[in-house]
Amino acid sequence: MASRRGTGLSGRRRILRRAFKVDGTIECEIDSLSPPQAQAEATAGAAEPERKGKMAAVVVLCHGQWSSKYDPLLMALSEGILRDERALDDGDGVEVVRFTFGTRFTEPFSGYDKEKVELLRVIGHLERVMGKTVRCVLGHSKAATVVCLALGELSVGGERIGAACISGRFDMSRGVERSVGRGIVQAVMAGDPQLVTVSKTTQPFWLTRERLEERAAIDMGRAIATMSQNVSGNGLKVCFLVAHGESDERIPISDALAYARAFRERGDEAEVHLIPGADHCFSSPGHRDQLVGRVAAFVHGTVLR
Repeated sequence: MASRRGTGLSGRRRILRRAFKVDGTIECEIDSLSPPQAQAEATAGAAEPERKGKMAAVVVLCHGQWSSKYDPLLMALSEGILRDERALDDGDGVEVVRFTFGTRFTEPFSGYDKEKVELLRVIGHLERVMGKTVRCVLGHSKAATVVCLALGELSVGGERIGAACISGRFDMSRGVERSVGRGIVQAVMAGDPQLVTVSKTTQPFWLTRERLEERAAIDMGRAIATMSQNVSGNGLKVCFLVAHGESDERIPISDALAYARAFRERGDEAEVHLIPGADHCFSSPGHRDQLVGRVAAFVHGTVLR
Protein backbone atom coordinates (compact mmCIF):
# COMPACT_ATOMS: atom_id res chain seq x y z
CA MET A 1 0.00 0.00 0.00
CA ALA A 2 1.38 3.38 -0.93
CA SER A 3 1.52 6.01 1.77
CA ARG A 4 -1.34 8.49 1.66
CA ARG A 5 1.08 11.33 2.16
CA GLY A 6 -0.62 14.71 2.43
CA THR A 7 -0.31 16.87 -0.66
CA GLY A 8 -2.05 19.87 0.84
CA LEU A 9 -1.65 21.41 4.25
CA SER A 10 0.34 18.61 5.88
CA GLY A 11 2.65 18.36 2.86
CA ARG A 12 3.64 22.03 3.19
CA ARG A 13 4.19 22.07 6.93
CA ARG A 14 7.63 21.49 8.39
CA ILE A 15 8.54 18.65 10.73
CA LEU A 16 9.75 19.96 14.08
CA ARG A 17 12.30 17.78 15.90
CA ARG A 18 12.93 18.49 19.57
CA ALA A 19 15.55 16.67 21.63
CA PHE A 20 15.05 15.66 25.26
CA LYS A 21 16.51 13.18 27.73
CA VAL A 22 14.82 10.74 30.07
CA ASP A 23 16.43 10.50 33.51
CA GLY A 24 19.38 12.40 32.07
CA THR A 25 20.63 9.38 30.11
CA ILE A 26 18.22 8.16 27.42
CA GLU A 27 18.50 10.41 24.36
CA CYS A 28 15.17 11.03 22.66
CA GLU A 29 13.63 13.19 19.96
CA ILE A 30 9.98 14.09 19.49
CA ASP A 31 8.72 14.83 15.98
CA SER A 32 5.61 16.84 15.12
CA LEU A 33 4.22 18.95 12.30
CA SER A 34 4.53 22.68 12.69
CA PRO A 35 1.21 24.49 13.29
CA PRO A 36 -0.27 25.73 9.99
CA GLN A 37 0.24 29.41 10.80
CA ALA A 38 3.79 28.83 11.99
CA GLN A 39 5.10 28.11 8.49
CA ALA A 40 4.46 31.63 7.20
CA GLU A 41 5.65 33.24 10.42
CA ALA A 42 8.86 31.22 10.46
CA THR A 43 9.53 32.15 6.85
CA ALA A 44 9.13 35.79 7.81
CA GLY A 45 11.55 35.36 10.70
CA ALA A 46 8.94 35.47 13.45
CA ALA A 47 9.06 33.09 16.39
CA GLU A 48 6.84 30.03 16.09
CA PRO A 49 3.89 29.96 18.47
CA GLU A 50 3.51 27.12 20.94
CA ARG A 51 1.39 24.16 19.82
CA LYS A 52 -2.10 24.31 21.24
CA GLY A 53 -5.05 21.96 21.12
CA LYS A 54 -5.92 18.52 22.42
CA MET A 55 -3.43 16.31 24.20
CA ALA A 56 -1.04 14.70 21.72
CA ALA A 57 -1.28 11.00 20.95
CA VAL A 58 2.26 9.65 20.77
CA VAL A 59 3.71 6.90 18.61
CA VAL A 60 7.01 5.52 19.96
CA LEU A 61 9.48 4.06 17.42
CA CYS A 62 12.25 1.68 18.57
CA HIS A 63 15.30 0.89 16.44
CA GLY A 64 16.93 -2.45 15.78
CA GLN A 65 20.37 -3.93 16.29
CA TRP A 66 23.37 -1.54 16.09
CA SER A 67 21.19 1.38 15.08
CA SER A 68 19.94 4.57 16.78
CA LYS A 69 17.08 7.05 16.87
CA TYR A 70 18.40 8.33 13.52
CA ASP A 71 17.87 4.98 11.79
CA PRO A 72 16.74 5.77 8.21
CA LEU A 73 13.77 3.40 8.53
CA LEU A 74 12.55 5.13 11.70
CA MET A 75 12.98 8.55 10.11
CA ALA A 76 10.89 7.46 7.11
CA LEU A 77 8.22 5.96 9.36
CA SER A 78 8.04 9.12 11.46
CA GLU A 79 7.56 11.35 8.43
CA GLY A 80 5.01 8.98 6.92
CA ILE A 81 2.93 8.88 10.10
CA LEU A 82 2.99 12.67 10.47
CA ARG A 83 2.39 13.57 6.82
CA ASP A 84 -0.24 10.96 6.03
CA GLU A 85 -3.43 12.75 5.03
CA ARG A 86 -5.36 10.78 7.64
CA ALA A 87 -3.33 12.68 10.26
CA LEU A 88 -5.38 15.77 9.45
CA ASP A 89 -8.45 13.98 10.78
CA ASP A 90 -6.62 13.65 14.10
CA GLY A 91 -5.94 17.40 14.21
CA ASP A 92 -2.47 18.36 15.40
CA GLY A 93 -2.58 15.73 18.10
CA VAL A 94 -0.12 13.14 16.71
CA GLU A 95 3.56 13.14 17.60
CA VAL A 96 6.33 10.59 17.09
CA VAL A 97 9.11 9.80 19.57
CA ARG A 98 12.39 8.11 18.66
CA PHE A 99 15.14 7.19 21.14
CA THR A 100 18.45 5.33 21.30
CA PHE A 101 18.95 2.18 23.38
CA GLY A 102 22.01 2.19 25.62
CA THR A 103 22.99 -1.41 24.75
CA ARG A 104 22.96 -0.98 20.97
CA PHE A 105 26.72 -1.63 20.62
CA THR A 106 27.61 -3.50 23.80
CA GLU A 107 24.90 -6.20 23.74
CA PRO A 108 23.54 -6.62 20.21
CA PHE A 109 22.41 -10.21 20.90
CA SER A 110 21.31 -9.77 24.51
CA GLY A 111 20.32 -6.95 26.86
CA TYR A 112 16.60 -7.44 26.21
CA ASP A 113 15.62 -6.76 29.82
CA LYS A 114 17.74 -3.61 29.88
CA GLU A 115 16.12 -2.33 26.69
CA LYS A 116 12.68 -3.24 28.03
CA VAL A 117 13.35 -1.10 31.11
CA GLU A 118 14.55 1.80 28.94
CA LEU A 119 11.41 1.64 26.81
CA LEU A 120 9.20 1.60 29.90
CA ARG A 121 11.11 4.59 31.30
CA VAL A 122 10.58 6.53 28.07
CA ILE A 123 6.86 5.72 28.03
CA GLY A 124 6.52 6.60 31.71
CA HIS A 125 8.28 9.94 31.15
CA LEU A 126 6.02 10.79 28.22
CA GLU A 127 2.87 9.99 30.18
CA ARG A 128 3.68 11.23 33.68
CA VAL A 129 6.16 14.05 33.09
CA MET A 130 5.20 15.39 29.66
CA GLY A 131 1.46 14.73 29.97
CA LYS A 132 1.11 12.81 26.71
CA THR A 133 -0.76 9.63 25.85
CA VAL A 134 1.21 6.80 24.24
CA ARG A 135 -1.12 5.17 21.72
CA CYS A 136 1.25 2.98 19.69
CA VAL A 137 4.69 1.39 20.10
CA LEU A 138 6.66 0.04 17.13
CA GLY A 139 9.78 -2.10 17.23
CA HIS A 140 12.01 -3.08 14.32
CA SER A 141 14.12 -6.26 14.41
CA LYS A 142 15.47 -6.78 17.96
CA ALA A 143 13.14 -4.08 19.26
CA ALA A 144 10.07 -6.05 18.15
CA THR A 145 10.94 -8.52 20.92
CA VAL A 146 11.57 -5.66 23.35
CA VAL A 147 8.15 -4.11 22.62
CA CYS A 148 6.34 -7.37 23.41
CA LEU A 149 8.31 -7.80 26.65
CA ALA A 150 7.63 -4.20 27.69
CA LEU A 151 3.89 -4.36 27.00
CA GLY A 152 3.66 -7.11 29.57
CA GLU A 153 4.47 -4.51 32.25
CA LEU A 154 2.89 -1.45 30.68
CA SER A 155 0.35 0.85 32.26
CA VAL A 156 -0.76 3.74 30.06
CA GLY A 157 -3.65 6.13 29.75
CA GLY A 158 -6.44 5.47 27.28
CA GLU A 159 -8.36 2.33 26.41
CA ARG A 160 -6.61 1.24 23.22
CA ILE A 161 -2.96 0.81 22.26
CA GLY A 162 -1.26 -0.41 19.10
CA ALA A 163 1.88 -2.52 18.85
CA ALA A 164 3.79 -3.07 15.61
CA CYS A 165 6.38 -5.84 15.19
CA ILE A 166 8.51 -5.14 12.12
CA SER A 167 10.99 -7.81 10.96
CA GLY A 168 10.77 -9.40 14.41
CA ARG A 169 12.35 -12.64 15.59
CA PHE A 170 10.05 -15.10 17.35
CA ASP A 171 12.41 -18.08 17.73
CA MET A 172 15.14 -16.67 20.00
CA SER A 173 17.27 -19.82 19.75
CA ARG A 174 18.29 -18.79 16.24
CA GLY A 175 20.19 -15.94 14.63
CA VAL A 176 23.49 -15.61 16.49
CA GLU A 177 25.44 -18.23 14.52
CA ARG A 178 24.49 -16.57 11.26
CA SER A 179 26.07 -13.30 12.39
CA VAL A 180 29.18 -14.40 14.29
CA GLY A 181 29.80 -17.98 13.12
CA ARG A 182 29.28 -21.41 14.66
CA GLY A 183 32.88 -21.65 15.91
CA ILE A 184 32.57 -18.51 18.02
CA VAL A 185 29.24 -19.62 19.49
CA GLN A 186 30.68 -23.04 20.37
CA ALA A 187 33.71 -21.43 22.06
CA VAL A 188 31.50 -19.08 24.06
CA MET A 189 29.20 -21.88 25.21
CA ALA A 190 32.30 -23.83 26.29
CA GLY A 191 33.09 -20.98 28.70
CA ASP A 192 35.48 -18.90 26.57
CA PRO A 193 34.12 -15.33 26.14
CA GLN A 194 34.85 -13.83 22.73
CA LEU A 195 35.48 -10.24 21.67
CA VAL A 196 33.54 -10.12 18.42
CA THR A 197 33.58 -7.73 15.47
CA VAL A 198 30.74 -8.40 13.04
CA SER A 199 31.52 -5.72 10.44
CA LYS A 200 33.56 -2.57 9.84
CA THR A 201 30.57 -0.43 10.79
CA THR A 202 29.98 -1.94 14.25
CA GLN A 203 32.00 -1.75 17.45
CA PRO A 204 33.60 -4.88 18.98
CA PHE A 205 31.52 -6.43 21.76
CA TRP A 206 31.94 -9.22 24.28
CA LEU A 207 29.87 -12.32 23.70
CA THR A 208 29.54 -14.47 26.82
CA ARG A 209 27.77 -17.66 27.74
CA GLU A 210 25.52 -15.77 30.15
CA ARG A 211 24.39 -13.44 27.38
CA LEU A 212 23.62 -16.28 24.99
CA GLU A 213 21.71 -18.14 27.70
CA GLU A 214 19.72 -14.98 28.51
CA ARG A 215 18.69 -14.72 24.88
CA ALA A 216 17.83 -18.41 24.50
CA ALA A 217 15.65 -18.29 27.63
CA ILE A 218 13.26 -15.77 26.07
CA ASP A 219 10.02 -17.56 25.18
CA MET A 220 8.04 -15.23 22.93
CA GLY A 221 4.89 -17.36 23.09
CA ARG A 222 4.86 -17.11 26.89
CA ALA A 223 5.81 -13.41 26.77
CA ILE A 224 2.87 -12.62 24.48
CA ALA A 225 0.50 -14.59 26.72
CA THR A 226 1.73 -12.63 29.76
CA MET A 227 1.43 -9.36 27.84
CA SER A 228 -2.16 -10.10 26.81
CA GLN A 229 -3.17 -10.99 30.36
CA ASN A 230 -1.60 -7.79 31.71
CA VAL A 231 -3.12 -5.36 29.24
CA SER A 232 -6.52 -7.03 29.47
CA GLY A 233 -6.36 -6.78 33.25
CA ASN A 234 -5.64 -3.07 32.91
CA GLY A 235 -8.66 -2.61 30.66
CA LEU A 236 -6.58 -2.03 27.53
CA LYS A 237 -7.45 -3.27 24.08
CA VAL A 238 -4.36 -4.07 22.01
CA CYS A 239 -4.18 -3.99 18.21
CA PHE A 240 -1.16 -5.63 16.58
CA LEU A 241 0.54 -5.16 13.24
CA VAL A 242 3.07 -7.72 12.04
CA ALA A 243 5.07 -6.61 8.98
CA HIS A 244 7.89 -8.56 7.34
CA GLY A 245 9.82 -8.64 4.10
CA GLU A 246 9.39 -11.91 2.21
CA SER A 247 13.09 -11.77 1.26
CA ASP A 248 14.36 -10.96 4.76
CA GLU A 249 17.94 -12.23 4.81
CA ARG A 250 18.19 -12.33 8.63
CA ILE A 251 14.87 -13.53 10.02
CA PRO A 252 12.62 -15.98 8.15
CA ILE A 253 9.04 -15.10 7.33
CA SER A 254 7.93 -18.02 9.51
CA ASP A 255 8.76 -15.86 12.55
CA ALA A 256 6.29 -13.21 11.40
CA LEU A 257 3.58 -15.84 11.00
CA ALA A 258 4.40 -17.20 14.47
CA TYR A 259 3.93 -13.72 15.96
CA ALA A 260 0.55 -13.35 14.27
CA ARG A 261 -0.56 -16.80 15.40
CA ALA A 262 0.47 -16.09 19.01
CA PHE A 263 -1.42 -12.79 19.05
CA ARG A 264 -4.57 -14.30 17.56
CA GLU A 265 -4.52 -17.26 19.92
CA ARG A 266 -4.90 -14.73 22.73
CA GLY A 267 -7.93 -13.23 21.01
CA ASP A 268 -6.16 -10.01 20.01
CA GLU A 269 -6.51 -8.24 16.67
CA ALA A 270 -3.49 -8.88 14.45
CA GLU A 271 -2.94 -7.46 10.98
CA VAL A 272 -0.24 -9.15 8.88
CA HIS A 273 1.52 -7.38 6.03
CA LEU A 274 4.12 -9.31 4.01
CA ILE A 275 6.04 -7.36 1.40
CA PRO A 276 7.29 -9.43 -1.58
CA GLY A 277 10.99 -8.95 -2.29
CA ALA A 278 11.65 -6.76 0.76
CA ASP A 279 14.78 -7.34 2.85
CA HIS A 280 15.24 -7.01 6.62
CA CYS A 281 15.58 -3.20 6.61
CA PHE A 282 13.27 -2.50 3.65
CA SER A 283 16.24 -0.95 1.85
CA SER A 284 14.51 -0.54 -1.52
CA PRO A 285 12.62 2.78 -1.72
CA GLY A 286 9.57 1.00 -3.12
CA HIS A 287 9.52 -1.58 -0.31
CA ARG A 288 10.08 1.13 2.30
CA ASP A 289 7.19 3.17 0.90
CA GLN A 290 4.94 0.12 1.15
CA LEU A 291 5.91 -0.40 4.79
CA VAL A 292 5.48 3.27 5.66
CA GLY A 293 2.04 3.28 4.05
CA ARG A 294 0.96 0.18 5.94
CA VAL A 295 2.19 1.52 9.29
CA ALA A 296 0.55 4.92 8.73
CA ALA A 297 -2.73 3.17 7.87
CA PHE A 298 -2.44 1.05 11.02
CA VAL A 299 -1.78 4.08 13.25
CA HIS A 300 -4.48 6.36 11.84
CA GLY A 301 -7.01 3.83 10.59
CA THR A 302 -6.89 1.21 13.34
CA VAL A 303 -5.26 2.53 16.52
CA LEU A 304 -6.50 6.14 16.51
CA ARG A 305 -9.88 5.53 14.93
